[in-house]
Amino acid sequence: MNILLISHDFTVTGAPNSLLRQAKYFRDAGHNVDIWGLGDGGLRGRYIESGFNPIVIKNHFRDIKRAWHKRKNNYDCVVCNTIVTYKAVDFIQRQHIPVIWFIRETKLLDEWIATNDSFKEIFRNFYNIYTVSGYAADVCRKYNPSVRVINNAVEDKFRKYKPTDNKKIVFGYIGSIIPVKGVDILIQAFNKLATKHKNIQLNIAGGIHNDYGRELQKYNTPQIKWLGEIQGSDKQKFFDDIDILVVPSLDEPSGLTVLEGAMYGKPVITTDKTGAKYMVQDGKTGFITKTSDPEDLYKHMAEIIKMDIDAMKKQSRKMYLEYGTTDKERDEVLAMLERNKNNLPIVKNKPINWIRFFKKGLGMKLFSKERLANGRRYIYFCGIKILSYKKKQSSWQELYNRRFDKNISLQDKKKIIAHQFKHTHGVEPDLENPKTFNEKLQWIKLYDHNPIYTLLSDKYRVREYIKDKIGEQYLIPLLGVWDNPDDIDFDKLPDRFVLKVNWGSGQNIIVTDKSKLNIAETREKLRKWMRPESNLYYYSFEWQYKDIEPKITAEEYLESLDENSALDYKFLCFGGEPFLCWVSNKNKKVKERSFYDMDWNMTDIELLEPGKVMAEKPAPRPQNLDKMIELSRILSAGFPEVRVDLYLLANGDIKFGELTFTSASGYSPWKPSSIDKKMGDLIDLSHVKKDA
Repeated sequence: MNILLISHDFTVTGAPNSLLRQAKYFRDAGHNVDIWGLGDGGLRGRYIESGFNPIVIKNHFRDIKRAWHKRKNNYDCVVCNTIVTYKAVDFIQRQHIPVIWFIRETKLLDEWIATNDSFKEIFRNFYNIYTVSGYAADVCRKYNPSVRVINNAVEDKFRKYKPTDNKKIVFGYIGSIIPVKGVDILIQAFNKLATKHKNIQLNIAGGIHNDYGRELQKYNTPQIKWLGEIQGSDKQKFFDDIDILVVPSLDEPSGLTVLEGAMYGKPVITTDKTGAKYMVQDGKTGFITKTSDPEDLYKHMAEIIKMDIDAMKKQSRKMYLEYGTTDKERDEVLAMLERNKNNLPIVKNKPINWIRFFKKGLGMKLFSKERLANGRRYIYFCGIKILSYKKKQSSWQELYNRRFDKNISLQDKKKIIAHQFKHTHGVEPDLENPKTFNEKLQWIKLYDHNPIYTLLSDKYRVREYIKDKIGEQYLIPLLGVWDNPDDIDFDKLPDRFVLKVNWGSGQNIIVTDKSKLNIAETREKLRKWMRPESNLYYYSFEWQYKDIEPKITAEEYLESLDENSALDYKFLCFGGEPFLCWVSNKNKKVKERSFYDMDWNMTDIELLEPGKVMAEKPAPRPQNLDKMIELSRILSAGFPEVRVDLYLLANGDIKFGELTFTSASGYSPWKPSSIDKKMGDLIDLSHVKKDA
């Protein structure tokens, strides 16, 4: 593969250093690697020494575009590093090439979201973000849920353990002497501890370049040693001389110093806003303290000097070997590349120049636009109408608008489906001789019009089918059914319930406190969902929904289905045999999913959809897995393919969710692509009556 890596600059800092490691991983795996920097710096020499040819490009849209076209768009995947590269991200995602955006900021990310409209628009809508820690991921997910984590790593330079001398226990800090690093918090805690313990010392390594540092240096007591800025062999000696590392940062997205401490076999005390806090096991390898709290830091420093520090050193080193090595990082980075080599962008944001001109720039002050219902537009300059026109629709838009015609021709449906398929998959589908799972779903939408599909896709009428097939005990109790939102008597409903429209996807209203429910707004929302244009058929031609008569149902509220831990078990079945279990969490802010075989082995299979991420850890094997598999066999018997959705309650009861005949409408790519083909092979359409 030809891979382009883009760094925000080549300064001697953590992000360009991490990108250099990635470049080496890709090259050593046999890939061709180009490297751009949007600013220069001292690390560029290291890139050259490592055999790369780094190029410096100005961080302007036109310069990025010029450099891209000069190299003839010759890349298979692009990795952009830090939020500063957002202009490159925005341009390259429009070139129909997989883009990976590595975010290494937290507090700065919040600031940019608040102050930079262009960046905010791109970040909120970008489809493929990676970051360096769980802490950084939590910050990113406030604005965009599509975030994965590859934890940082440091090179192993460990030599040997140095036994702790209880006559003098040495704490150490190494890093910049700036407010966000919390050095003042550390000095406050240490000075309090030093009044009670004379056998302790604090070594502080870092350059003093500001008033903050000069003020702190006044604490030059016999028990505090200021070592100045250190590097190379002096850094090795610093870690050899200390017993416990303290990282009191107020905001640390990655926390490479924590990793270094664990690598050298040192117990670490750090804060709950440090990315690498996963390396610290409370009481075993160190402690995690409250951020900006000298009293809490003092408490843990006082506690650790009473513990078996030598045992903690070995345990800390063990954590590094398990989670912080470059070998582990290399494997995860190469797996990231494999996972994303065909992960084409889904571009939602408007171009940067448009955002700047009309939201922040002169355009917003001078120009305004008015749109009328008949399609006519008026353009105003300084409040004076200067242009009137009716926007001409493209041939594609004219075709797409015909989807609301119930008698639309088969040929037009095929054109629309092919266009939608190519938009999400990047390739044209073979609609007459389909081979993959997603292609065969398109064939089913066009030709397999078995009337029972309509019955089973109706979330109200399917209840009788489920009752006859497996029993009423698997149904969520029904409280009522209505044809019109105005007919609902909310006074007769309990305090908690769930409203659903029987033909929808996600058209649910969960009511946990009826006294807080805005009934007028609820009726209006239900009325909107029941309009003909809300039927899924008119958006992707999922035929089974076309003739469903819209109804509203109220179901009993099941508390265990509204918990953050609630899971939805979706069994993908072929010819009556469950093949794969797709597990998704129902109610967390970040929608996670994972896939398992029928022996409950977690697979590397992914279904790519905006706003959904893959779970990093396997879900526990459900207690009634065998029963759920049995029910899936019964409900899927006789169909070429169907997805059986089930819920497992906290008490072990199984409840039916729905039957889905065209998962994600066949528009979401599967990774690896081989699973799309494998599941396609499992769909036997030879006995299906072809009906247009």
